[in-house]
Amino acid sequence: MGEAVVKKQPEVNLWIAVLSRAIQDLDVPEESSKALAWIKSSDENPGSFNFVADVLNQEPKVLRHSIMRWYRQRLRLQQAA
Repeated sequence: MGEAVVKKQPEVNLWIAVLSRAIQDLDVPEESSKALAWIKSSDENPGSFNFVADVLNQEPKVLRHSIMRWYRQRLRLQQAA
């Protein structure tokens, strides 16, 4: 593993945790609207969904689509139960 990768790993871990929390918050009624707003935002500033996707070497549009597809499927399953 290169030195640059080692130095960035704590930052990457932080942003993975932020993204994971937003995904978990989709299941929390009091937090889901804030999580959805963050995921759907077109903001590019540090801490935004687009910024996090870039740090994680993910295309924001593709990552957003995947999360939203999972979320919609989860809602359908909850409604069917």
